[in-house]
Amino acid sequence: MAADTAALVPSTHHYPMPPVAVVLVNYGGWQDTLACLKSLYQAATPLLHVVVVDNASPNDSLAHLTAAQQQASKYGAFQLVASPRNTGFSGGNNTGIAWALQQPISPEYIWLLNNDTTVNTDTLPQLVRQARATQGIVGSVLRYPEGTFQQGGIRLNPWTGQLRGQLETTLKPGLPVDAVSGASMLIPTPVIRKVGLLPEAYFLYVEDVAYCLMAKQAGVSVTICPQSTVWHEEGGSTGKLQTTEGDADTARHKPLNTQYYYQRNRLAVMLRYLPWPQQVTCLLYTGFRWLRMGVKAALGGGQAKQRFVTFHAAVGHALAGRLGPI
Repeated sequence: MAADTAALVPSTHHYPMPPVAVVLVNYGGWQDTLACLKSLYQAATPLLHVVVVDNASPNDSLAHLTAAQQQASKYGAFQLVASPRNTGFSGGNNTGIAWALQQPISPEYIWLLNNDTTVNTDTLPQLVRQARATQGIVGSVLRYPEGTFQQGGIRLNPWTGQLRGQLETTLKPGLPVDAVSGASMLIPTPVIRKVGLLPEAYFLYVEDVAYCLMAKQAGVSVTICPQSTVWHEEGGSTGKLQTTEGDADTARHKPLNTQYYYQRNRLAVMLRYLPWPQQVTCLLYTGFRWLRMGVKAALGGGQAKQRFVTFHAAVGHALAGRLGPI
């Protein structure tokens, strides 16, 4: 394990930057994590403290990351924290946040960044500029590695509980959104002290939406920064599920476990944070989807039946409050 405090990355910018701690959670994807670390180092953002949380990876990720700590000229300095068990997206990030907040130079911002992303020199500074103006949570625009648009904030339909990505044509600086993706989420430290850590009950998927709804209920703004771009491979550890584009039951190639977590947590979050009239309409819409998928399963069998069984379990567990890992 590295020294208690990561070294500071030298600055190439001509304006002051506050201390920022970036949290990367690794679960089996050490190659992605090293690529992300390399891009962070090359971005040369000043006062950047990096902590990598290995979430009990089932492969030799920890050994590779430990070896990478000795290559500061390639990956920069970073703290490596080994979790004794897989605590999910929120648990892994909370471990990193807790480490950052205990450092002698307390960061003004915590930057949650997926390990399957890369950044450039403007990614973080633009986030900080907007966060300074709004004093709230700010998210980046996500693009696929080839540059095509992936996501720019999340829209919530409160009557159906469906989540959609903000359209690229609507993006503008400081655009309020219902939520931003945890793939790149900048949180001011005072917001964390006010709202708390990420909710760990969901384990995987939709916890970023839950946290943004928690923050909005506490009077914190949530906005998107179009000038901040993150290139997101997506699904490096869990399978490629774009949770804000369409219904997971229509994406036939998606892993069933990711469909389960997404559908269960989406409904659980709606029942937790929406007013009761919208909870009722969300339940009615969920019932309609259940019936439609059941008919498809009865007529088609095979994969349609597997998707229905997964959806049925997800809805039942959400209604019963059975959360956490499968």
